[in-house]
Amino acid sequence: MESKRSHLFWPDFLRALAIILVVTIHCSSAISNFSINPDINWWTGNFYDSISRCSVPIFIMVSGSLILPKTYSTGEFLRKRATRIIPSFAFWTAVFILFNIIDQGLLGSGQIFKLIVLSAINGAYFHLWFVYVLIGIYLATPIISKWIKHALPADISYYLILWLAGLLLNAPILNKMGITSLFINFPGYIGYFILGHYLTIQTFNTKRVKTYAAAIFFAGFLITFLGTYFWSVHTGALNAIFYEYASVNVAMMAAGVFVFVKHVRMPVSNSVTSIVQLISDYSFGIYLIHPLLVLFLERTNMNIARTSPVWGVPVTVLAVLLMSILILRVIKLLPFGRYLTGVN
Repeated sequence: MESKRSHLFWPDFLRALAIILVVTIHCSSAISNFSINPDINWWTGNFYDSISRCSVPIFIMVSGSLILPKTYSTGEFLRKRATRIIPSFAFWTAVFILFNIIDQGLLGSGQIFKLIVLSAINGAYFHLWFVYVLIGIYLATPIISKWIKHALPADISYYLILWLAGLLLNAPILNKMGITSLFINFPGYIGYFILGHYLTIQTFNTKRVKTYAAAIFFAGFLITFLGTYFWSVHTGALNAIFYEYASVNVAMMAAGVFVFVKHVRMPVSNSVTSIVQLISDYSFGIYLIHPLLVLFLERTNMNIARTSPVWGVPVTVLAVLLMSILILRVIKLLPFGRYLTGVN
């Protein structure tokens, strides 16, 4: 049986890992310009981008593992989630709208109202799509949790089989053959939410569960890494279809990491535990703010990921994480600052 500490540690570790991987994607994307004969920088960027694609699914899976087993009234659950997400989301949406107005030179123009409306509908910045997905999942959670409470394991397995079928129908090779289906819209990201719960309660009767989990992860990674190259060669330009979060290869990576971390025993020091806990607690706030800091490093020519990507990407990721946490901690000191940062 897992100790209380380890039981609490592995979801925090996964959440911290997920936000680090999200930042890695956005730090490495600047070096992903593709040519038919890509250089070492492109391969390095593709490596970092591919291995990090399980980030968003892990976020959703951790939420499913922690939320679905609990019993809430609908009002209590929605009130608790709204208190944490809506104020910080609204605040940073306003920040990005203001940034876009200034950056696009729209001050005093008649385009500001249109920008605000479109930002509210489509997201004020490219990364905020995830918050809309998260809100949608949370709105559906009271219904999902009641089904989970009464569903047999076979019922959940049946749903996950349908979900995987939907991901398979979105495979690039099938699309190339002209085989498409609206069925791919069926599962969405709720599949990851339920998968996180399923993998948490599931008992694997094998001593090699970590080996199998690692193998599934690496298989998914290789499909993503090599598939992106060969598909880009085939199309003559960078084709990121294997980077899609709702794909079988990314689902394999996310499931592999989730199961591996859940079952591995991590003899960590108190200092490491504190760092992981800090990043985990600030993960939502880091997600909201980090693109501004990546852009700042880019525009001030301090993004060394471009010049020396092998070590430059990790260093840039570390810099963005440290700056994000520092800014969020300062904001947290303000009245109601906790609500603006999205900190647990």
